[in-house]
Amino acid sequence: MTGEMTEQTMEERANGVNSGGESTGADDLVWIDACLTDDLPAGEMRALESDPPVAVYNVEGEFFSTADTCTHMKSSLNEGYLDGDQVECALHMATFCVRSGKATSLPATLPLRTFDTRVAGNQLQVSVPRAWVSEG
Repeated sequence: MTGEMTEQTMEERANGVNSGGESTGADDLVWIDACLTDDLPAGEMRALESDPPVAVYNVEGEFFSTADTCTHMKSSLNEGYLDGDQVECALHMATFCVRSGKATSLPATLPLRTFDTRVAGNQLQVSVPRAWVSEG
C-alpha cells in the first residue's frame, strides 16, 4: 500500500530514525545541560525534560544519551534498569545498547535515536534538536 504510513514507520519517525537506524535529517541542534557529572554516578541513568524525552546514562564513567521512549511501546526507559551498556524497559523487558541505540532483545526491533554528549567543566551536556527544548 504505497503512501500509507505503517505503525512501525510512525514509531521510527517519532524517534528520528529511518528503517536503517540512521538520523532522518540535519536538525538544528543545540547543547543542553543534562546534569552535573557528579550527580550521575556510574551505573545510573536519568530522563531530561525535553519533548520528546531524552535519557542520559553513565556507563563506567562514559556518558551516553538516547531517546527515553522504548520503540516497542511508549514507556520511559528511565523507569527500567541499566546493566552495563544495556538499558531494559520495565514494561516488556526489551533491551537496547545505550552506546549505539540498537535493539538487543525482543520485543523491540527498532533502534533508539542516540545523541552526542560532552562534558563541559563538570556539566554533562546533550546535543538535541532545538525544537525539543522549551524556551524559558
